[in-house]
Amino acid sequence: MPSEFSKKILLFLMLGLLTASAFFMRLENFKNSEIRTIDEIVFFRMGKQVIKEGLSGYNTIPYGKDLAAKGRALPDYFSQPLFKHPPVYTFLTVLSMRLFGPKFISAEYASLLLSVLMIPLIYLLSVQIYDRRVGLLSALCLWLDPVSIICSQKVWMDSTIAFFTLLSALFFIYGLKHKNDWMYILSGLSSGLAVNTKYTGIFITLIIVLYCLLYHKKIFKNKIFLLSLALPFAMLIPW
Repeated sequence: MPSEFSKKILLFLMLGLLTASAFFMRLENFKNSEIRTIDEIVFFRMGKQVIKEGLSGYNTIPYGKDLAAKGRALPDYFSQPLFKHPPVYTFLTVLSMRLFGPKFISAEYASLLLSVLMIPLIYLLSVQIYDRRVGLLSALCLWLDPVSIICSQKVWMDSTIAFFTLLSALFFIYGLKHKNDWMYILSGLSSGLAVNTKYTGIFITLIIVLYCLLYHKKIFKNKIFLLSLALPFAMLIPW
């Protein structure tokens, strides 16, 4: 029988293989795709504007004017001085474009990296709830998941909000299982990043509240846990 150490090494290698292969296959698919959606162009152009102008460039006005000149009907937010979604995803694309240059593929790295990192994350979450076999199966399912694959190959915010949502759930479950209060704070911070990516990121906080109301009512006496629930709302205040 293989030792516990050997099993851990094998699991590490398998997760590493799934994560690395997902990254390079999806990156290659992105490079070979010639069609870009309007949302992708929006985030890419806003990223370049923010690099050049700072937060004042966080809008779609220039691109909206280009589309309007071609006779395209546009929603109202295209003419607003501030983009409708919170800025975390665009800030991540800006960081990537600063590191790798103001190219379309640089904007893609944020979605791609966070998407493939969900593979080891879902393993860790599954291990906390079930066991290693379920964790490995979950990682394999996510590696194969078509929605995750599609979103990771686009300059879209979906992979980012999914990553922070999953991270928040992982920290919460770890804190609950191991009675580590500070994991709740990390869960709240992750949820705050999710909601500052898109407002629907608040759902993970609401789900945690509902779960605790049903199964762990005593946790509401924990001040650190209550603080973690308030963090996503507090982090949204600057926006």
